[in-house]
Amino acid sequence: MVTGTSGNPRLKIFMVGLLALTAAQAAQASGPETAAPNATVLLQMEVQADAAKPREQCYLYTQLVTALMESASQQVAAGEDEDAGKTVGRIAEVTAKLQRAAARDAKKLKDAEKLLGESRRRLMELSRIANGAERDAMRSTLLKLDAAHNKILDMVFLQP
Repeated sequence: MVTGTSGNPRLKIFMVGLLALTAAQAAQASGPETAAPNATVLLQMEVQADAAKPREQCYLYTQLVTALMESASQQVAAGEDEDAGKTVGRIAEVTAKLQRAAARDAKKLKDAEKLLGESRRRLMELSRIANGAERDAMRSTLLKLDAAHNKILDMVFLQP
């Protein structure tokens, strides 16, 4: 346990978020064979993004979408289409938060655009192999992800 954090809830949130980001980045860096982030890590990432400064939220939500996309990919690969459908629903919810955060002044827009582009491509691939009900949900989420990606792309090109 980190000493000196008992009186500072923001520091606790920061530490939990830092651990979650470290785990997610380690999973992403080690390749596709690595297990997707578990539910606890995903929740910690969302708590960190919700509590972050407005300028940082866009990028943190983008990282969360990427982690959720990894989870959905592995669920589809394992034949867990219903769970993958639920995860894609979470992607849609986080994408809505991401769009609201992108409307404000945001940092790391180019990085966020790259991550969203990759998540969009992966979701498109998943929607091609998923069964009927999950495919429709994935395509609906893909439209939301496209809108968020386009919004961030516009912001990247409008920056001075």
